[in-house]
Amino acid sequence: MNNFVEKNSKRVSTDISEYDYFFNDICTAVNKGIIKVDGDGRIRPREYATREDAMTVFAKLFNLSYGSNAYEYLASKFSDGKDVDYNNLKLVAGFVDAGFITGYEDGTLRPQNNVTRAEIIAMLDKVIKGVYNSGKYNDVVIEGSLIINGEDVKVKNSEIKGRVCVMDGVGKST
Repeated sequence: MNNFVEKNSKRVSTDISEYDYFFNDICTAVNKGIIKVDGDGRIRPREYATREDAMTVFAKLFNLSYGSNAYEYLASKFSDGKDVDYNNLKLVAGFVDAGFITGYEDGTLRPQNNVTRAEIIAMLDKVIKGVYNSGKYNDVVIEGSLIINGEDVKVKNSEIKGRVCVMDGVGKST
């Protein structure tokens, strides 16, 4: 969330303080609609995240949503697809439909399980197919989303079969 370069002064939930190291990041994520404050006015930043939480955040970041009946879609793909929270159905289904997660070999999605570090990296690897920090890239094909996160990046005559995310501070990249 650092790339949004935004200073927040207003607390967005009752369980964070302006003295928390993550205060600005959490406020920015809430203000950008990436995460939500729950009905109790809390975010619970010190609790573990679920696989559903991770899929929802990634779906929001990459603007993924399932257009049809998300409940039926998830229930038809996974034996526990019905365990996805109603409010997240379209986002999780969009993430699954985009091919960013396939579930487990036993046919489950396990949306309420804690997400492991390895699972987050695997999701990131599927969502983001290229991160360019510097260099020239001519005639490349990226089968997924690309992040340009450096000052001296040049991409020419290339095909990106996903989204292009240009981060703040890339300077003279073209």
